[in-house]
Amino acid sequence: MKTTVSRLNITTKLALLLFLFIIIFYGTIALVFYHVQQMKTISQEIVTVDTKIINYSKELSRFLLDMDASAQKYSLLKTEGYLETYQSASKNFEQQFYQLSSLITKSGTTPQSFSIFKRQYEDFLQNQVLHGTSSPVLIDKETTQRWLNSLVDLHDSNRNAINESLVSIHDQAQDSIRNGLLGLSLSIIAAFLGVMFISKSIIIPLKQLTHALRDLSEGKDTPQIHVSSQDAFQDLAVAYNDMSSELREQENLRADFIAALSHEIRTPLTSIQESVSLIVEELMGPITNRQRELLKIAIEELKRLRELLNHLMHTSLLEIGSTPKTSQQIEPSQLISDCLTLLEPTARRKNIQLAVSSNDYSGLFSGCREEIQQILVNIIGNAIKFSPENSKISIHIRQQGEKLIIEIADQGPGIREDEKLLIFKKYYRSKSIRKHMNGVGLGLFISKRIVQHLGGSLTVENNNNKGCTFTVSLPGNSNK
Repeated sequence: MKTTVSRLNITTKLALLLFLFIIIFYGTIALVFYHVQQMKTISQEIVTVDTKIINYSKELSRFLLDMDASAQKYSLLKTEGYLETYQSASKNFEQQFYQLSSLITKSGTTPQSFSIFKRQYEDFLQNQVLHGTSSPVLIDKETTQRWLNSLVDLHDSNRNAINESLVSIHDQAQDSIRNGLLGLSLSIIAAFLGVMFISKSIIIPLKQLTHALRDLSEGKDTPQIHVSSQDAFQDLAVAYNDMSSELREQENLRADFIAALSHEIRTPLTSIQESVSLIVEELMGPITNRQRELLKIAIEELKRLRELLNHLMHTSLLEIGSTPKTSQQIEPSQLISDCLTLLEPTARRKNIQLAVSSNDYSGLFSGCREEIQQILVNIIGNAIKFSPENSKISIHIRQQGEKLIIEIADQGPGIREDEKLLIFKKYYRSKSIRKHMNGVGLGLFISKRIVQHLGGSLTVENNNNKGCTFTVSLPGNSNK
């Protein structure tokens, strides 16, 4: 039940984050759309109302001037043609006036100048109706000027209205841009928070678990994983920590058991070996040649069994971290020379040449001499074991920055690509040698663990022609 709730928590958090992003995104679009609609409405009003009002006012001014000119000519000359021209202009003026009045009424806002003009014009028309058609009332100069002034005021007021509308469009555009940028900024912040949340709640715990599982598979000491988020990854981390602690405890118990068992077995083995040696040396009486040969075989097997027990005990001590370490200054060339002295008899039996070279490396480095010697003996011993007769093993010493590099190259069969990592596993032995070579697969495991404890690395690569090269990298404090 706890796991189900935790998973729902992760889902809820992601859903809320997605919901927040959707709200910001669509909210921004809605605001921008609103401002666009406002700008569309204002621009439509300018096109359909204000511009037409200006055009109508211009037409009214033109017809009004025609009426004034015809009225003055008719008053002076009394020619019927001027009266007809006046009436035609008056009719057009009246049509334009009512169209303008209808347009202003629909717009919902009536300028004061037009209200005054409308009242005066309607009074003028009423006066014409009262006089009849026999003696029409013509517009005078004063009325013409007064109406022209009203039309000019209407024109100017509409110009001002258009300018105000353009300013409003500009403001709406600014608001639209500002809201769009604000929405974009909020979206970026929400995305950043989402990335941070996913990184903290998902990616980082996954990386921690991945590294911890890889270290656990390689036999390394893995610290406890701490996940702060209250979700399924915390449950997974707790389960991993419990599993790691249980495995570590079982491994320590097994290592303690093997160490104790190896120690208990070594004592009787030593006694048996000494007894057999006394018999071989005929201190207990004469023996036959056949008995001597069998006893020598027994001595060799006892030595091999003791070597196996030493490996098991050393492995157990390494795993429980109780190996004694006495650090001292070591000269690499002398250390390798001592190792080769131990391995020279084995190499001589297969006529294998051991060649040592160095790039003028004369520095010292700190470490436990016995441990580093065991590393080199294990690796060079394996090289001798797997190298054919009459071949060569090259040991090269060089410095790389602050590190001491020792390369051991043989001319053996090499290592399959799928076994490069497996050969450093505990008890692993290659399938190609299990049936015809002795060993328990602990030498390289012990070497790798010692190198890691020293803060170095141990790797292997196949050579271009044949054989492989083991590279030991150790932290050095070279003193030239």
